This record gives sequence, structure tokens and C-alpha cells, in this order.
Amino acid sequence: MKELTIFLLGDSISLHYGPDLQAALAGKYRFVRKEGQAEAMQNLDIPIGGNGGDSSRVLDYLLQREAAGHLREDLLLLNCGLHDVKRDPVHGTLQVPLDKYKQNLEQIVQVLRRAGVPVLWIRTTPVDDQRHNSLSHEFHRYNRDVELYNEAADQIMNASGIPLVDLNSFSRNLGGDAYCDHVHYTESARARQAAFLAGAVSFCLQEKLELNH
Repeated sequence: MKELTIFLLGDSISLHYGPDLQAALAGKYRFVRKEGQAEAMQNLDIPIGGNGGDSSRVLDYLLQREAAGHLREDLLLLNCGLHDVKRDPVHGTLQVPLDKYKQNLEQIVQVLRRAGVPVLWIRTTPVDDQRHNSLSHEFHRYNRDVELYNEAADQIMNASGIPLVDLNSFSRNLGGDAYCDHVHYTESARARQAAFLAGAVSFCLQEKLELNH
């Protein structure tokens, strides 16, 4: 049987749980990430290398892979949102306004449909306003924005028949002690996130295999 390939494309949260997820899936599936992991880890707040960044960057990246004929994975684990909801601390403007975020996600869905790549959408992790904005001075984030953007993504993915993995609720239930900085998680929390996602991946792929037989 052909080895199934899983591609993970997400923000810096995924950079942290990615190695644990890869380990959890080892021996079952081939695991692939956006290139440039070491570069991305140098500053998790700057979307370079393996950091997918906001929805505009994710869309551009997928369009480039489509044009090159490289969108052929058996399952894409996808998330963007935390970079979109960054706010200028002086003017309060969003990095990617909600309407633009919706447009980007709709175009992302169209690209993946054209390529015939199944998607598992990962809901954006929560923000502790006080913690985040007392530690992050170059930009702010607010959980109310995370909730609005998650709701928008939920509607688009549900309308497109794309399954959701609620990493938001799972991570929120880990508690405030699970944070290691303004928005990222401790090693133990990352391992638990990875185990949660591995279960979702296995279920999704098993459903796909059953449907194909």
C-alpha cells in the first residue's frame, strides 16, 4: 500500500508541536513541513521560512506550489489566523482585516479543490489578552479577534465540507500555566496538542481509506 503523505502548514504554534506530531505519526504516514524550520525558529513572531504566517502568505505559498505542480499530498493540515489578528498597538489596525481573511480562506479552499488535496482545518489557538499584550510590545492580540476569525473560518470550512479540529478549545482547557511566553506553549503542552492532532489525523485518514474502498 502506498505510504500516505501528510503536509503541515501553519503558524509558529505548529512549529512547536510539529516534531511531536511527526513522532506520533512515525511508522504510519510520511510527514512533510514547509521548508525552513531552523530559520523560522529564530524569531517565532516573524513569519519566515517554515512559519506559514497570515492567510495572505498562506494563499501565496499554495498558489506557488500549485503552479509548480507540487500540491499532491494525501492530507493537508492547515491553519492561519494568529498573524492575521495582530494589531498595531498605536492605531489598533489589524494585519489582515476580517473581510480580507474570509476572501483569502475562500481562495485557499478553491486552490486545494483544484489540486484535489483533502484538508483538515486546525482552529486557531486562544490568546490571553493581559499576558500577551504585557509581553508583546511590537504588536497586540485580543482573544475576541481570535474568536471572530475562528467563527469565520468555521463557516467557510463547514460550507466546503472541510473537517475542523478544535485545537482552540483543547488548548484553552490546558490552562494558563501551559503558556511559555506571550502566546506559545510549554513542551508538555505541545506534546499534548500533538497527541490530540495525531488522533484527528488518524481518524480523518481512516475515513478516507474506508470511503475509497
